[in-house]
Amino acid sequence: MLPQHVGIVLVSTWFLFPLLNHLKLPAPIFFPVSATIFATILYYKPVAKLVTITLVLISIASHKLTIKRGENNFNDKAHKAADYSFHGKVDKKKPTMVFIHGWPDNGDVWKNQTDHFSKTHNCVTITLPHYGRRDAPAVKRFPLGCSIDQLMELSRNAVVEVLKKTGDGKIILMIHDWGSWVGLQLQRKYPNLISKCVVLDVAWVEYNRVTLNFRQIYALIKMGIGYQYYIIFCWWLTLNITPFNLGEKIGARLLEPMIAGMNVPKTSFGSRREEYPLNVYMGATYFYLHWQVIMQMMGYEQGFDDVHDVQDRTPLYSTEHPLDVLFIYSQDKGFRLHPRKFETLKKRKGSNVHSLGEKGMSNKIGHWLMTTAGEEVNGFIEEFLK
Repeated sequence: MLPQHVGIVLVSTWFLFPLLNHLKLPAPIFFPVSATIFATILYYKPVAKLVTITLVLISIASHKLTIKRGENNFNDKAHKAADYSFHGKVDKKKPTMVFIHGWPDNGDVWKNQTDHFSKTHNCVTITLPHYGRRDAPAVKRFPLGCSIDQLMELSRNAVVEVLKKTGDGKIILMIHDWGSWVGLQLQRKYPNLISKCVVLDVAWVEYNRVTLNFRQIYALIKMGIGYQYYIIFCWWLTLNITPFNLGEKIGARLLEPMIAGMNVPKTSFGSRREEYPLNVYMGATYFYLHWQVIMQMMGYEQGFDDVHDVQDRTPLYSTEHPLDVLFIYSQDKGFRLHPRKFETLKKRKGSNVHSLGEKGMSNKIGHWLMTTAGEEVNGFIEEFLK
């Protein structure tokens, strides 16, 4: 019975601390309340089960209210838009490229592309909240991190501001990693903002309610255990160890060796470490991802198309979808980060798919192919834009 009891304690704790944190209790109340509830869960098994069920139900309601409040306030002037930077002078005669990065990067990860294309395009890099400066308006609006929906709306606000400055009607969207999730949902909800889309290494196409088979569930768990739950744990520490920002400091220290082992490009992370120290709140998006998948599978939440009232529900990989898409991915990773359906883009006129690297090669390309294979990626993009 001990493993089962430990499991109940862990699940209860998972829901308990973020919930208490949402209540914004002062520290003198937060810690005694947390300790009392945790001790009760630990020593009384019947109470543990009751508390677990209660916390799950309350957390579902709390999560829905939190997300709803966030969406209703996306147009508040308090947070405006995600941070963005122009690379070069604005020229209203040039088309506009907007780049969105992923974890744990910032806009600098696109340096090979912005250096190359700024001669012919207005190049703009978006830096998502908590990936850049700590005093960004969006960071103040979402101090504990953002869901994918919130990142999408903040990016949309940035795109609208960029288009006003360039005088362009639409953007060419360049996306990677989390940026791919954010960008593909941005295209889904606001198709009138995007003329073409270049997707690097990560793609997600299941926009409606999530229904996964055993193989997909296994892959999601494998990917989660591999690194995502570790990132979530580091973020979770920031919510629950609050004195002197100890949770944030411990979480950042725990992430350091992991990031070093993943060969994250120095252009996007290491070169700006002093200016933008590692921010553990980046990990909130991973929590919201797994949370939403679980809630959708249980039927507590609707899929993206239903929530956002998407009009055209044609899958992006379909031969009938009107958007021109270029998808480039590397083969020499630990696991694939896109559905195989996405490779059917080869069959669509105006779209294409390219793969780089093979497992076992000495010159590893890996996940950050825009830096490790910058010339090849730029060549594919140039060919696509002709």
